Amino acid sequence: MQQSLNKFASTSELHYNDFKKQVFEFSDEWRNYLIPMLFKNQKFNIDKYDQLPSFKYNNRIEHNIWLNVFIILTINIIMLFMFSTKNLEDRSV
Repeated sequence: MQQSLNKFASTSELHYNDFKKQVFEFSDEWRNYLIPMLFKNQKFNIDKYDQLPSFKYNNRIEHNIWLNVFIILTINIIMLFMFSTKNLEDRSV
């Protein structure tokens, strides 16, 4: 159930690893922009600031929301059924 909730919230281990991968890919883009300026001994000015690459996270992990909702609801219904039958058995004694 916890894994379904993590997938539903996009906070699963798969999402975290994909985020790290995207950050690593962006670091290459960042270096490829700055290192040539460093070697050419160019000054960094406002025009270059506007051209800086920016990081934007894209959720590339497919998550089947309806399957996760179904799993969560099924587990909750089973738990509700178990507690209600146990409560009925306790009252019958």
